Amino acid sequence: MSTYTVGLKALLPTLGVIYGFQAACAAIAVPLKTEKYYDLCGSLGFISAAGLSLYMPWIRARYFDGFKNISLPTSFFLFQRIKKSGSDNRFDEIKQSPPKFFGAWMMQATWIAITALPVYLVNSIPKASQPPLGPRDYLGLAIWIAGMGLEVTADRQKSQWRQDRGSGKHNEPFIGSGVWSWSRHPNYFGEVSLWTGQFVLSTAAIAGAGTFYPSWAVGLAALSPLLEYGLIRFISGVPMLEQSGDKKHKDNPQWKKYKSEVPCFVPFIGSKNQTIITSIQKPSTTIMVRGKELSVADRSTIVTLHEQGMSYARIASSVGVAKTTVFKTLRNFKERGNLETAPRSGRPRTCTERQRRRLPLDDPRSHRQSSENRKPILLLDEASDNVIPWLTKLSMFEKAKAEAGAPAHIPQLPPPPYPMGVIPEYTRHTTPIALRVRERKSSFTGDDFAVKDAVTGNTIFDIRAKVLSLHQKKTVRDHSGRPLFEFGVSGISLMKAYVGKSCDSASRELFHIKTAGVLKSKFNITFSNVAANGREEKWVLKGKWLSGSSQITTEAGVVVASISRDYANAGQILFGQQTYMVTVAPGVDASLITAICICLDESYSET
Repeated sequence: MSTYTVGLKALLPTLGVIYGFQAACAAIAVPLKTEKYYDLCGSLGFISAAGLSLYMPWIRARYFDGFKNISLPTSFFLFQRIKKSGSDNRFDEIKQSPPKFFGAWMMQATWIAITALPVYLVNSIPKASQPPLGPRDYLGLAIWIAGMGLEVTADRQKSQWRQDRGSGKHNEPFIGSGVWSWSRHPNYFGEVSLWTGQFVLSTAAIAGAGTFYPSWAVGLAALSPLLEYGLIRFISGVPMLEQSGDKKHKDNPQWKKYKSEVPCFVPFIGSKNQTIITSIQKPSTTIMVRGKELSVADRSTIVTLHEQGMSYARIASSVGVAKTTVFKTLRNFKERGNLETAPRSGRPRTCTERQRRRLPLDDPRSHRQSSENRKPILLLDEASDNVIPWLTKLSMFEKAKAEAGAPAHIPQLPPPPYPMGVIPEYTRHTTPIALRVRERKSSFTGDDFAVKDAVTGNTIFDIRAKVLSLHQKKTVRDHSGRPLFEFGVSGISLMKAYVGKSCDSASRELFHIKTAGVLKSKFNITFSNVAANGREEKWVLKGKWLSGSSQITTEAGVVVASISRDYANAGQILFGQQTYMVTVAPGVDASLITAICICLDESYSET
């Protein structure tokens, strides 16, 4: 511990200056209820903290000059904007409450302390202990330069756009040119990129300073880009501007078109929907290949090869066309029933062809949607003639996606004697369904999951953990955001148990899951079978940890679900992101199976 106190003594004064400077600024701004100097004081806080760490007795900064360049352009742009407009609408509400407004200044101090932590850590290491520049440093420098260039360019283009609009050169409601045609928030992406480069640039020095900081100090420095990304992407930056834009331009079709064409955050150079835009502006009347019309004979060949079971890639290779042309031709044939009529232009819709149990077109429950909304057409339940909103039929386009990315085999589980589950609407499927349960990358607690149809990619359930919940409560929501039920740890016992309850005021207990055995490889599940007779049902889950698979069976031994853990997952390798493949038998509640799978994941993580 005495070894690491050397670096700690150099770091603590810097942190003290950060909080002291922001508190002094807040002492002036809070009584005046003004936020004009908030961003400027933030940048000055960065520079003053970096200056202090620079001039500690044994320290020499690696990149203090570059550090000034990070904070000054952004703060100058925001300061000039606020000076002209008179206020920053981010603070319209909180500045009326002194405690909340002071808290905002302290949050800024925390942001300064964490975001520039790589700089402070490197500055506290003596020059003699810092390694020479290597490939990792040059990579970080390249990322930093690219991010800085993008942010400065975006800010300058927006300033020029505002100036031109003020002088009457144009009346565009929002900027969509230059780098703003690559991303709706290029300045924010550039800012996250430069902080990422700053972190990469610092890792070699921090990792090699074993006498000053422990090995996990590199992970501590990684909080800088992670915090910056989290704040900008999900809290204070992008969400607020997106909400403001939707409110201002909700009736403007250009805004909807801009949002559909331009990525929200990560830049995409070139219009990602260029073909779609062209087809909307100039409706196509023929299938064109390299400027020439596709002949009827070629169309006939495509359909024939498809009926013979040939894959889309092989058809495209045989005919000498792109796979997209194969998609269009087959979609056109299924929609129109002939080879003479040209296909509809624009984006392939989620479901277009009529199948055996499709709702009539004049039925108000059919929910036919435009290609922008991309909402699936609903299916009918064969037994009760009710709508099943969470299952969709496959269009030709989705079948092609399924061929490329769907599981190679879906276990054909037999149905139980009668429906089983706690949410009846999720027991109406008549064939096995495959779900992919994946931990969200943005989940810092590891308790948020997205559940999607493994074939179509449609979202079925969304599981979100409650923040600071002692019982690790999670809420299961359907594809539209409607809460179905919540579940979490039930009290304190030697064998961990989970309980599921309804989300209404009655908070009825729906199911109970209890681990059995020291290795936590077996679960006993009991629930009231609301989907059928209402009597108590008992299931057993047994896990095979060596192969990463489990089965859920009834007392009679009928398999109601099969769960396999996907080890070949890049998300798990990079982020510890768990992924499960779940096959649910016909007539079995998919929402209940999903909750059991999450409990399996938690038990696996704790063993």
